[in-house]
Amino acid sequence: MAPGNYAVCLYLDEAMPISGGREVWGWPKKDAKLTLAEKDGEITGRVQRFGATLMSVSCKRLKKVEPVPQQPQLPWFLQKIIPSARKDAPPDVWQLVSSLNVNTATKELWDCAAKLEFGTGPRTPWGKSRSWRS
Repeated sequence: MAPGNYAVCLYLDEAMPISGGREVWGWPKKDAKLTLAEKDGEITGRVQRFGATLMSVSCKRLKKVEPVPQQPQLPWFLQKIIPSARKDAPPDVWQLVSSLNVNTATKELWDCAAKLEFGTGPRTPWGKSRSWRS
């Protein structure tokens, strides 16, 4: 098995990125309300869809990592699904594709104390609410 990343979907809050490139590259995109804030060194973020909080994160910066270590360029594996135009037919396209992000650079890296929570909502793949702390 090759190392890499898997994206269930990208939550976006702008119509143009959602509509462009989905079928070509295989990135599954969903409309959502995204919030991100920073106050007194604490960063908080939330993803909401149809009024349900799907995930939230809060982290407190502890120490800046310098120098920034070289990050591996790992592929993204995506499940590309294009529905059929025929009623009750299977998808016309159902395939696993890979994409490699090139020319990316990490500008800053921080050690943080973080809390990540997954909520439940319409069609959430993980079912029950879950919470992780580091």
